[in-house]
Amino acid sequence: MKRLVAITALVALGGCCFGGGNFTVTGPTTSIGPGFAPDPMILAGSAGGPTDASTLSPTCRGHVGIIPSHTLQITGPMPQLNVLVRADQDTTLVVRQPDGTYVCNDDSDGLNPAVALTNLAAGSYNVFVGTYAAGASASYTLGLTTNPSVTPSTLGAGGVVPPFPPPVGGGPTLPPPPPVGGGGTPGTVLRSGVATVALVSGNVPGVAAGTQCTYTQTAVDAAQYGFDCRWQVTCGSHVVYGEAEGGFNPCTDPSWPPGTLVADVNTSGNDRDPSLVINAGGLMVRDDAQGARGEYQITATMAAPTPIPPG
Repeated sequence: MKRLVAITALVALGGCCFGGGNFTVTGPTTSIGPGFAPDPMILAGSAGGPTDASTLSPTCRGHVGIIPSHTLQITGPMPQLNVLVRADQDTTLVVRQPDGTYVCNDDSDGLNPAVALTNLAAGSYNVFVGTYAAGASASYTLGLTTNPSVTPSTLGAGGVVPPFPPPVGGGPTLPPPPPVGGGGTPGTVLRSGVATVALVSGNVPGVAAGTQCTYTQTAVDAAQYGFDCRWQVTCGSHVVYGEAEGGFNPCTDPSWPPGTLVADVNTSGNDRDPSLVINAGGLMVRDDAQGARGEYQITATMAAPTPIPPG
């Protein structure tokens, strides 16, 4: 039942046009450039996701997430950068370059993937670490290096970069999620904000470029609804996420990538809502329901959500 709505933040983070839609999704962002140190630079994460990587490019394998595992912000031209993954399970690797092309690998070193990016221009490179089997997950170590002698099996040396550094370029930063176990007194608005539509495709009456969208996160009674928070997103007069009895999610979840405020991605035709992802790269709602509005896409720019102290 998924239509597509995409609302992207005005932050200087790398974006990824995922699947067939042109909405911006970013992962934990690491800034890197010529002569970076330490080399290798070591990152980490959890592989896997719902998306068949071959839908991104026929040469890609495995299943990856909607949100990139990492976004590499390349600050200046580089002749080569090797991206390596080491894990205890069979993993795959997908890199989307700024020009929209994909570089993929599976089993370069045993069951570990690696890609060599060459003639890198400054820009955002989105890295997806996948699992070969659908529905699987695996912890991994990711290495970034210019040293050809470093392979996935030799990863382990080098410094550790925090999993979600502050956005580069001085853009707005999303406030941290509420603590696990409750977002506050039911009915308390925890976050709210506005967005301005930049582009619309599909039939969304009353929504056009310049239309204002609003979004809120509200604490609810977990005993009544099964979740402790509810999100609602409205563009013009249309509720595009959280209408009727929908919009309920945990306030936070340890399985979400660092910096993610909400990740409702396991939707189906029987669900009341489309999928919803909000991270430092923006807010994305995806749906393709065949209702009165049909399939549509909205892209908008937004400020960081405004946290409202519990009352």
